[in-house]
Amino acid sequence: TRSIRPLSTADFQYATRLGCTIRQVSRVQATEGGFHGFVGPVLVPQGSSFGRNQGANNVVSVYGRYGGESSFSGAGAGGPATAVAVVSDLLALTRGGPRREAEEWQPAAFVAPPPMPYYLRFVVKDKPGILASIAGSLARHSVNVDALLQEPGYPKDRLPFVVTVEPCEEVALLEALGEMNEERWHAEPPLALPMLVDHDS
Repeated sequence: TRSIRPLSTADFQYATRLGCTIRQVSRVQATEGGFHGFVGPVLVPQGSSFGRNQGANNVVSVYGRYGGESSFSGAGAGGPATAVAVVSDLLALTRGGPRREAEEWQPAAFVAPPPMPYYLRFVVKDKPGILASIAGSLARHSVNVDALLQEPGYPKDRLPFVVTVEPCEEVALLEALGEMNEERWHAEPPLALPMLVDHDS
């Protein structure tokens, strides 16, 4: 699980430049060896079902190897939706019908997430050599840079900019960020968000 607290207005501005927006996403991906689960903020394309979702609505998207993608949308929060859920539960309890037991869980293992592209936002105390340092740390961990974005108009002592990276192993990315955390030019810790650009990632 990852918090939305580190997000800032700058992140939404940069996401827009990338043709994306940021959504809180719960994601489970099954593999032959087990499954990977994740809950946290993610960059999604603006034209996707997640990107077009607004307000208190929820979207559920299921993707299968042979069946493709199926998406369902509906109210997930707010007074009326919550009232319907509570009243439905109360009616089910008063009817006293047979309780449905959950099916037996099959053993499964947690596995590492698949390689994904990532959005990295840095806020730095600007000085020469910062980009070279970031690129060097990423290269040492076999993480390839895709793009660099920097909006004008921010103070030099708290300068935000974004580096997007090509699909990579999360563990390698985290090791690179851990190496960068030793640097003194950070004005705040870097933020890494997965980018859900297609089903292969």
